Amino acid sequence: MLLAALLPMIGLGAIVGIFFQASLQTGLLGSPDVRYSLANYRVVIGDPFVYRLLLNTLSFAFVTTLVSVALGLPIAWITERTTIRPKALIYGLMTLGLLVPPIFVGMGWTFIAHPRIGFLNKLIAGLFGLATGPIDIGTPAGMGFVQGLGLAPLAFILTVQVFRTMNPALEEAAQTSGMTFRPSGASRCRSPNPASWPR
Repeated sequence: MLLAALLPMIGLGAIVGIFFQASLQTGLLGSPDVRYSLANYRVVIGDPFVYRLLLNTLSFAFVTTLVSVALGLPIAWITERTTIRPKALIYGLMTLGLLVPPIFVGMGWTFIAHPRIGFLNKLIAGLFGLATGPIDIGTPAGMGFVQGLGLAPLAFILTVQVFRTMNPALEEAAQTSGMTFRPSGASRCRSPNPASWPR
């Protein structure tokens, strides 16, 4: 089984090695004129467009991670650490998002928030008399938002098992110390020993 698991890694490593070797070559690949140098890397590092691409990539990755974790993590916590019902329905709805082909998600958001044809942009522009819609789903942040929504089920799946395997003794110890389950905004729980209450 270990060998079977390592075979794909060996193939990927070979592909990376071939691309790295080609990146060090100048001239027509496969011809006698090929020379090895760092000229290709100097061209890439000296091109300002590369830094713009890097910034766009970092923005896209940051927004994607932020949106997916901000949605998937709380849902996972609510599902496993509260008494909400039915849990099976939440699992079904969250995993269902992974089955939708990304092409349909992209087309749907294009019709919703494209600067020119998105009906949400056209609605906002018509209501406020704007020349163009204010939402641009084609920016790195917009694409990261859409991708984050698509990866929220993955964040849910990766974190829900962590909450499920948490030691319940921690909650029992908190309850023994006087903590109880209270709705948001309720008064702070006090220790059952009145002598320890602040005065």
